[in-house]
Amino acid sequence: MGAAYFDCTCGISGNMVTGAFLDMGMPAGYLEDMVIRVLPEWSFGLDIRKLSLPGGTATYFNTEVSKEAERKLGVKSYSEVMAMIIRSGLEDTVKNQTARIFDSMVKAKARAHGCSLSSLTYKGEALVDTLIDIIGAVSGLEYFGVDSVVSTPIQVGSGKIRLWKGDMDIPAPMTRILLEGAPYYSTGMTGEMATPTGSAIIMDIAEKFGFERELSINRAGYGAATADSGPSGLLKVYI
Repeated sequence: MGAAYFDCTCGISGNMVTGAFLDMGMPAGYLEDMVIRVLPEWSFGLDIRKLSLPGGTATYFNTEVSKEAERKLGVKSYSEVMAMIIRSGLEDTVKNQTARIFDSMVKAKARAHGCSLSSLTYKGEALVDTLIDIIGAVSGLEYFGVDSVVSTPIQVGSGKIRLWKGDMDIPAPMTRILLEGAPYYSTGMTGEMATPTGSAIIMDIAEKFGFERELSINRAGYGAATADSGPSGLLKVYI
């Protein structure tokens, strides 16, 4: 088993975490196999791109959901999504961690909205995107045998984001709730650098936060925030 160091000085999102593990060498087929243990194979597509950047490469990862798939998936309640995870064919360690991360996201969303868990629902695209990002992150830890994670303090970005109550300051309310107890900051980089999914993942897996000055690196992976991200839009993960 090994340790991982997450460099979140350019933020963190669910697709960045999964992209970093794919960049590190996690096979796309392995990820797809894990996902179809929870979601129907027809419900999603995986968009994986290798990006050429000054000084190296990175991997951009995203999910694709067709209108037909959205229609067939319908709307799921919190309890229905949890049942999908718990009854899935995932290994117990992956299953339990996936359920725990999703649960923390829903509870944060309920607090941010001021409503009950039972009143929250997930539609096709949001459901698929969220679940695949979480499964991808947890599968990466499993694939590389990671049992210990240290993270830098988290860059959250700055500016405004449009949410259900209009324009709100970054970090968004849900992200602020998820990051309670963790060190985060903004250097004035514009935009939402830390998303709710990324925040939920790092808060579940990180044992401590701090800057490591000396690392003995066996593997490295770089996950891009967008398909046109430059060096300032990368999550760096080291084993």
